[in-house]
Amino acid sequence: MSEEQEYDPFEDREKVPAIGFKNEPIGTVKSIDTSEPCNVVQKRVFGTPDLDWWENKDGSRSPKQAAVFNGVDANGEKVSLWCDMPSDLFTRVKEAQKTLGRRIGTGGNVDRIYVKLTGRVAAKNTAYEKNTYAVKVEQVGKVQQATQQADPFTTQEEPADSEAFPEEPPW
Repeated sequence: MSEEQEYDPFEDREKVPAIGFKNEPIGTVKSIDTSEPCNVVQKRVFGTPDLDWWENKDGSRSPKQAAVFNGVDANGEKVSLWCDMPSDLFTRVKEAQKTLGRRIGTGGNVDRIYVKLTGRVAAKNTAYEKNTYAVKVEQVGKVQQATQQADPFTTQEEPADSEAFPEEPPW
């Protein structure tokens, strides 16, 4: 079962900060409240406008992708959660979604994704460390439905003259 994601390539996209764990101690927990399913996007080479690619053995290239959730953090600030595909965070969110029993951010639900930094391990072929995580998701509410307003262009019944001008003007 798949849901089509609406994407407008001409739309200006608002840039929001990503939840990050750089220089955070092990055990740090951060959260994001979202009412939309994730978007799958092609990653960019960090610090550049260039798209990022995997180099395949046959010489072809495949896009590096991430699943991105948009929402708000505990302070109500707009944030995003980037889950590189593949990564430990992506795997943990996938497991949490399976436990939730439905796709995160769908069905008019507001879901809170909790992410806990559980460790750091040496990454293969790089000088960097990779973070490990624990993830939990819970429904924290429903999206507020907009109430239907009366059409502002319809005319309302005009009050009777005596109601419209209860007193004669002074001149």
